[in-house]
Amino acid sequence: MHLAFVIKGLVVAGGGAERVLVDVANGLVERGHRVDILTFDHPGEPPFYQLSDRIGLHPLGTGDPGQSTPRRAMPATVLRLRSKLRYLRPDCVVAFMHSSYVFTALALAGSGIPFVASEHTSARHFSGRPLQRMLSTLAVHMAALKTVPSQTVFAEHTHTSKLRLVYNPIDCQHFGKIRTEPTREPPVILCVGRFWEEKGHAVLLEAFAQTRLEFPRWQLRFAGDGKNRSEVEALVSHLGLDGIVEMPGMVRDIREEYKSAEFVVMPSFYESFGLVAAEALASGRAVVGFSDCMGARELIEDGVNGLLVEPGDSRSTALANALRRLMGDAGLRRKFGMQGPQTVERFALSEVLDQWESLVTPLLRQPSTAS
Repeated sequence: MHLAFVIKGLVVAGGGAERVLVDVANGLVERGHRVDILTFDHPGEPPFYQLSDRIGLHPLGTGDPGQSTPRRAMPATVLRLRSKLRYLRPDCVVAFMHSSYVFTALALAGSGIPFVASEHTSARHFSGRPLQRMLSTLAVHMAALKTVPSQTVFAEHTHTSKLRLVYNPIDCQHFGKIRTEPTREPPVILCVGRFWEEKGHAVLLEAFAQTRLEFPRWQLRFAGDGKNRSEVEALVSHLGLDGIVEMPGMVRDIREEYKSAEFVVMPSFYESFGLVAAEALASGRAVVGFSDCMGARELIEDGVNGLLVEPGDSRSTALANALRRLMGDAGLRRKFGMQGPQTVERFALSEVLDQWESLVTPLLRQPSTAS
C-alpha cells in the first residue's frame, strides 16, 4: 500500500498532530508500506520530529512555520500539491487537519485518488471562524472519509457514513519505562503544550500562585513554546513567580519531562484529544484537567487516574484546590499514577496502526469515491 500524508508543516517545534502523523507514518513504514509526506514547509528545513529515512518528504515551499497560509500563496499551494500528488500517484491520501485537507480536496478534484480528511481539533475551534467552517465542510464533502481522534469529538458531529473514530497513538512501552522512576527534587508540576490562549497557561499560573504560601518548595514547569510566550512570561513576573516557574521551550525527549514530574496539569479550554494527558497516564503520572474540556474528560477518570475540575465561578480557584489536594498527598499521587497506564491501553501504537490499515484498505478498491 502506498500512502501519502499531507500536513501544513513539520518544521515548527512541537505540535500534537504533527507528532501523531510522524508516529503513524514511521509505524506504517515499519509494517512494509510505502509512505510519502507532503508539507508546505520550505526545502532544506528539517522536521522537528525524527522521520524514518524510508519516508519520502516533499516540502512544497509555500508556507512559513507556525503561520497561517497567506491568501496570495493559496493558488500556488493547490497547484504544487496537485502536481506532486499526480506524480506520486499514491493509493490514498490522508490530510491532517483542516489547514491541509481543504487544499488537498481542491488539489485532488477529478484525480481519481481517494483521500481522507483527518480532523484533530474540536468543533469549538471553529466558533467565530465561519469561513474556516465552510471550507472544511466543503472539503469533507469531497473526501472519501473523515476521521476524528476521540469519542467526544465524534459525538459533536451529525452522524454520517463518512465519519470514523481513529485514536491518536501512544507508544505505551516507551512511556511505560519510567513508571517507577524517581521524580525530581524539589517537586515539579508539569504542563506541556504550545503557548496559545486556549491552552490555559494563565489559568494555571494564577492557580499555582494561590498555593505558594502552603507549598513553597514546589515548582511549575512549562514544556513548550509559541506566540503567547511573552504574555506568559509577563504574568510570571506579575505574580512574583520568577525563579519558580521554568520555561525551557520545546523539548524533543518529552518522556524525560514526564519522568521528572510529580503530576501533570492540562489546563486547556478545549482539546480534541488530550495527547499530553494520555502520555502522562502511560508514564504513570496523575493528571489534572477541566471537566468542560472534552480531551480531558475523555481520558481523566476522576478519582481513579487523576482529578477532573469543575470550573465553577473561577477556573483558577477551582484548579488551585485540585493542585493543593495532590501537592499535599503523595499517596494519592502514587495511587492515581499506578492506575494510569491501564486506562490508556486502547491508544497503543500497534492498535492505532491496525485502525489506519483497516480504514484505508477498502478505499483502494473504490478510487471513484474521491471525486
